[in-house]
Amino acid sequence: MKILHRCTRECLFEVTAKDIKELVRQAVRENVNLSGADLSGADLSWANLSGADLSGANLFRADLSGADLSGADLSRANLFRADLSWANLSGADLSGANLDRVDLSGAKHDYKTVKSIDEAITLAPDVFKIWEEGGLQKAAENFKALTPDGESGRGLVILQSSLVGGFCYILSRRAIWWWGFRCPHEEVALILWNANEMNDPERR
Repeated sequence: MKILHRCTRECLFEVTAKDIKELVRQAVRENVNLSGADLSGADLSWANLSGADLSGANLFRADLSGADLSGADLSRANLFRADLSWANLSGADLSGANLDRVDLSGAKHDYKTVKSIDEAITLAPDVFKIWEEGGLQKAAENFKALTPDGESGRGLVILQSSLVGGFCYILSRRAIWWWGFRCPHEEVALILWNANEMNDPERR
């Protein structure tokens, strides 16, 4: 595998897979901007990437198991099928990141989690109220939630405690959908709860 990355001087450099881990570690130590880097399939297991700027990076199938990603910027990163098991994600920014089929088992994070749909429903009135009054990001900060589609997204996700997915709050629908690490299209969404239907006597 070969990795191409455009550096700040608009140059291209090429490295082989066996050199990736050390090069990335060195780049982080020297505060090199790794935003947009192509690190697909890279073995970065147990690497110290604390505070790294990996925004928009391609980390498809990357092995980040056990990596220290505390405070890292992973916004808009492609983490499709990435292994983040036992990684330290404390303070990491995952807004707008592609988390489809990512492995988060055992990962350390500071996002809010809930155990069941009943607990998620209990939070719904406050989630929607703060979202309406202060915006999506305000609600996400208040509930330590994910915003998979970034600031312009329609969904806010509170993770399920076993990290197998989460509960996606949809303000426009006053509903909660199941989130399997991607925001589903409405026609195929698994709708777990809908406030409008609960308030309709004919649907009770």
